[in-house]
Amino acid sequence: IHEGIGTYMQALYLEKARGMKAYRDKMRVDSLQIRNRAPIAPREIKNTQEIQFATGGNEIYMKGSWVMHTMRWLMGDEKFFLALRRMAYPDPAMEATTDGSAIRFSDTEEIRAIAEKHYGKDLSWFFEVYIRSAGLPRLIKETKDGRLHLEWQCPVDGVVFPMPVQVEINGKLTRVEMPSGKASIAIRPKDKINVDPHRWILKRRTRTRN
Repeated sequence: IHEGIGTYMQALYLEKARGMKAYRDKMRVDSLQIRNRAPIAPREIKNTQEIQFATGGNEIYMKGSWVMHTMRWLMGDEKFFLALRRMAYPDPAMEATTDGSAIRFSDTEEIRAIAEKHYGKDLSWFFEVYIRSAGLPRLIKETKDGRLHLEWQCPVDGVVFPMPVQVEINGKLTRVEMPSGKASIAIRPKDKINVDPHRWILKRRTRTRN
């Protein structure tokens, strides 16, 4: 929690100081260090050293940061940034403190509860895939019969992955909701299509079916 969210703060600072391109460049560079060797928050009790070695050292930093990046896309900026503030200051009155009294211990389930409260929807699937498991979801895309078909392959058995996807068609961005892990949208033969063009979603390399 501390390291992953802390690393994400670096990207947010760059966005504030230098703009969205600097933010995206930072996230792209960080993504190159993600190995997915082990969960960043396993349910088994492990000490810091065990988690660091199991994940290859940088995983809790870089993957943790990318989890927050993807959560931002899922929730939208307004809900996400309010949830992020409450992760640091559960009580709004704490925001005015300057003596360190707002510092506390937390755990994965508290962070999840805060995110769910402000998102207004269940996020068990999100935390199960990104936090409790090592593998990443894969997005399969297929163009057929005048439609773009999208489908998530989830690395966790029995878990539906309803992550919405941003699709760019001829320069216009559209948010495609995927409540069942699948969706399709109408396209034309000459349309220029780019799926997740700004790389909001932490996932395995996109697979295309022709």
